Amino acid sequence: MPYLGRVFGSIAVCLLTLTLGPALSALAQPAPACPSQWQLVDNDAPTARWRHAIAVDTDRNVMVLFGGDTGETDTWEYKLPTGPWVQRITPTAPSRRGDHAMVYDRARKKVVLAGGQYDGVASNEVWQYDGVVGNWTLATLLPQARTGHSMAYDSDRNVIVLYGGLDSGTNAFDVLERTSSDLTHSPLTAFQPTLRFSNASGVR
Repeated sequence: MPYLGRVFGSIAVCLLTLTLGPALSALAQPAPACPSQWQLVDNDAPTARWRHAIAVDTDRNVMVLFGGDTGETDTWEYKLPTGPWVQRITPTAPSRRGDHAMVYDRARKKVVLAGGQYDGVASNEVWQYDGVVGNWTLATLLPQARTGHSMAYDSDRNVIVLYGGLDSGTNAFDVLERTSSDLTHSPLTAFQPTLRFSNASGVR
């Protein structure tokens, strides 16, 4: 599976070959050999931005990008592994925002975007992107607005796990789980990390 990265100040994609463990072998896809170093493969990309978010739609094998702290409300897709970038013109879309989080819900086949901020005002919105029809729809709201949080998808339980962030300067330290079936956000109290924002999450 390739690793996808961003170079600050511009959008660039680098494909690196990773060795996958047995738990991820089912997700591995054939990829061309490439050197074990960063390599610019496409510079014909969205405009320069920061604090945007990216998620990989593993069913369509595309990387989905939305927003940024410079005021963009555009949606872009990058066909893996070699591109190109294609802008999707959607009938509806989230408002301007950066510091949001995005993850792909494999059970529902939707990219889920949560939170974010623009001009210092945090959002509690949750949006879903259907790449097949090319449209965003507003979903169940978060119980608390937040920005600078992280999300990861647990494919064994079909839940999205969200942690941390800030709500207009106040720490949001709860852990939330969003199920693919009822789309509600339930607090997870068994595990409570310390306060933090601009964090990262993953599933092993």
